[in-house]
Amino acid sequence: MEMAQFDPASDDGQLWRAKAAGLQNVLDTLVDGVIVIGPDGVVRSINPAAEAMFGYASEEVVGHNVNMLMPNPYAAGRRKDGSVVPLALAVSEATLNGQPVFTGVVRDITLRKQAERGAARFSAIVNSSSDAIVSLDMDGSVTSWNPAAERMFGFTEAQMLGRKLMDLLPPECRDFEGQAFERVREGAEVSEYESFRMNRDGMKFAVSCALSPIRDSAGHVLGVVGITRDM
Repeated sequence: MEMAQFDPASDDGQLWRAKAAGLQNVLDTLVDGVIVIGPDGVVRSINPAAEAMFGYASEEVVGHNVNMLMPNPYAAGRRKDGSVVPLALAVSEATLNGQPVFTGVVRDITLRKQAERGAARFSAIVNSSSDAIVSLDMDGSVTSWNPAAERMFGFTEAQMLGRKLMDLLPPECRDFEGQAFERVREGAEVSEYESFRMNRDGMKFAVSCALSPIRDSAGHVLGVVGITRDM
């Protein structure tokens, strides 16, 4: 059987070129880097996002081993200036002209790593504080309870999660504390004030307190954090 020849001027050829151009437009506008690699590890193409991520122009990378960009691909990449960029990498395999090709989609996760380190530092500060630091949801239920709070009140975090903090306030303090909580729910801060708390044994003790709102990235109040110091 005679194999039909592909005619780029035909309707099918024009359709193929249109699809290829559309795919290239998609790759060129992706915010993630896309690197196409041959079975020998040599880069065949990179998109503009990958150029910006690594600091190389396409012609500086195409034809070279991908190791120049990702010496350790599942941990970090290396920019042209030698600096390291943490990456998230996903790889897929396809067949082109009978040969396998690999497409790596890379995302710069520098901001995520910075946020993780910041969260770890904050957690370490909270956990090592000598003051009780407690976070509450908008209903006043406990969502976090640091070790100092465990020592001060005699309840573990597991015992307090989901429980109302008002349960640990003497009755005569609840009206004022409720008003202070409402102010913070509305976005205000309540600076240091003196009050009383009760521990697991029912013993009342004097404390110094401060309340602040917990906000999301848009500034909306999600809850309240309270800092309590045993006086």
